[in-house]
Amino acid sequence: MEEHQDEYSEISDIKNRYDTLKQSNKELSDHQREIEAKLEEKKNETLIYQKEKDMEIMTLNNEIAKEQCRLDEIEEEKNKIKQKAEAI
Repeated sequence: MEEHQDEYSEISDIKNRYDTLKQSNKELSDHQREIEAKLEEKKNETLIYQKEKDMEIMTLNNEIAKEQCRLDEIEEEKNKIKQKAEAI
């Protein structure tokens, strides 16, 4: 009987270890899923942020182009007035 008692003790230990490892694996898998979900959320937030900044850049570039055209028109007008003044 004593021979078998050691075996049962070992089997019980192995079963307990298996249960512990199985629970740890489940917890780690759950944690990994949570982290992956957070990562996906951050990726989406980053994508939205990037699109917003791209739109801001495009808007600013359009404003710069408009102002450059305005400056060119003013320079052209200035040159016309200067030429008229020199002709007098």
